[in-house]
Formats: sequence, structure tokens, C-alpha cells
Amino acid sequence: MKFFHLQACHGNPKNHIPSIHHEGQWFSADEAKEDIIYIYYNDIMGTPFQRLHSLHLDDLLPQLDLTGIYACFSKEEIWTTVRELPPDRAPGLDGFIGLFYKVASGVIKQDIINVFNAQWSLDARSFHLLNDAMMVPRKRSQPG
Repeated sequence: MKFFHLQACHGNPKNHIPSIHHEGQWFSADEAKEDIIYIYYNDIMGTPFQRLHSLHLDDLLPQLDLTGIYACFSKEEIWTTVRELPPDRAPGLDGFIGLFYKVASGVIKQDIINVFNAQWSLDARSFHLLNDAMMVPRKRSQPG
């Protein structure tokens, strides 16, 4: 609430309401304007209502075992998912198809695991490196 109050009172003259017309009268005193606005929004937001229908989602949705939800991804989970990727389609915008991940797994395996672990721990400090590429010149054959 304090944040929104600071934003509203930041000193921008456009945020000032000089007067309010309410029930045929004009109010310009700050306390009167505050009371009118408070009552208006309290009536809208504070009105209780009686729910006519309810859904019992426990009966509709399957019960899931979520005991390991707070654990980091295991290597087996990550590579089981990689093995299930369609070989001819790219799972993301990078354009690498599933076959690439499978064939290059020996080279990229630890990097992929590190990405999942960083994502799980909400550590995005090095994600900018995903868009970098190392350009290495090819050796030219010697003439002669």
C-alpha cells in the first residue's frame, strides 16, 4: 500500500484531483475528497456476495505426488526429456533440432545440466552467454 501511495503522491501535477462532484455538490478539501473516494471504492470492493455455485476440483483433477517438487532437476530427468525430443523438430527458437541434442550430448551435456540448475535456482546471471557464439577461424591449408 505504501508503494502505491508514494507513486500516487510523487509530485506529478497530473495526479492531483482539484475537486470532486458528488451527489450534486463539489468538494475540494483533501479530507472530503479522500472520504468520497474511499467510500466509493470500499462499496465496490468491499461488497460481500453469495456464491451460487462451486466446483470441487479435488473430484475433477487427478491427485499428483508432489513430494519432490522442491528438488532440483536430476541428470536422469533432464536426459530422459532430451531423449524424448522429436529428432526433426526444434524445441525452441534457437533452431537446434532434437537430433542435435542427442548427437552432441557428449559435448553439451554438462552445459545443459548447468542451464537447468541455474534456471531452477533462479540464477540468471550467465544466461546472456546463451546468445554468444565463439568464432574460431578455420585453418587454411598450406599451399604447395
